[in-house]
Amino acid sequence: MNCIFGADDDSILVHLLVIGCTNLRDTKIISKQNPYVVLEYGDRNYRTMINRHCARHPIFNKKFVIPLLDGLQELEIAVWNSKTFVPEVFIGSGK
Repeated sequence: MNCIFGADDDSILVHLLVIGCTNLRDTKIISKQNPYVVLEYGDRNYRTMINRHCARHPIFNKKFVIPLLDGLQELEIAVWNSKTFVPEVFIGSGK
């Protein structure tokens, strides 16, 4: 994780790289799951692309640039299984 100051104002920008996941809980019985990651920070959500048919070890390599918010120190991370015709399935989370 790298922090730099923004050019337009005095805000600090945090550069995050979501590389991937290992040993995810398998939520599918017949086929492979389609996971994606959601980062929640303040009132904003940042989402990776869906990694189709990757099972339990997806690779995302997605970079996010997030402005650091005063007083907010936790970033919530959730992994979901994308579904086409039914609600998405929660796989796991962390802070």
